[in-house]
Amino acid sequence: MERIKEIWENRKTRGIIFLVLYVLLFSYIFIVYGNKTEKIILPENKPIKEEKPKEINSYEYEYIIGEETIDIIKNNDTLNFKKDDIDYYYINQKYYKLEEEKFYEVENPLKYNFDYYNKLEEIKKISTFVKTSKYANGNVEDNYDVNMAQFLDVFGIKEEVDAKDMLNYSTIKVDDKVVEIDFNTLDFKIKYKSFKNIPEINTNYEFYVEPIESEIEE
Repeated sequence: MERIKEIWENRKTRGIIFLVLYVLLFSYIFIVYGNKTEKIILPENKPIKEEKPKEINSYEYEYIIGEETIDIIKNNDTLNFKKDDIDYYYINQKYYKLEEEKFYEVENPLKYNFDYYNKLEEIKKISTFVKTSKYANGNVEDNYDVNMAQFLDVFGIKEEVDAKDMLNYSTIKVDDKVVEIDFNTLDFKIKYKSFKNIPEINTNYEFYVEPIESEIEE
């Protein structure tokens, strides 16, 4: 004990002890923390804004109901097809038949003939998924149920239907692309034929105007 007291009272010896302790302390700090790299925290990436799918406004498709297949050309907002040997056109949200080089306004000859391709994602959002079926040819069929009133509302159609009426439909995909939509409840289907090189629709015809009574009497 006396020996330790003598060493501690010796200023020179005490200085050496403190120096050794400092060296040991800094050596420990360097060994423990010196090899650690500083963790760099990068700012989180901003969520990628989901872009709305680009609309395809021109394409050719088949409207199939029962044994009847009707070929339809859609070029932007204009449609052209032939039914029962009569040429029909959809121009400025109205249907016309072409007779003797004139357009005559008519009722829609194809019920529920809408632009489903550009509305499909919107329809799916209000639908209930039922099942997926995969076939040997590689086709994938997704089946859905949707409320009929809500379905028609997507297209701005006001039709008296029971609020509980449901529509069952299926989308057929090949290589993740929709090639067909089957409206099972309504018993018709849409088959897409082409999305490229869609021909122009000739609408250069005169629109028939119903003569007023005074003109008829003359």
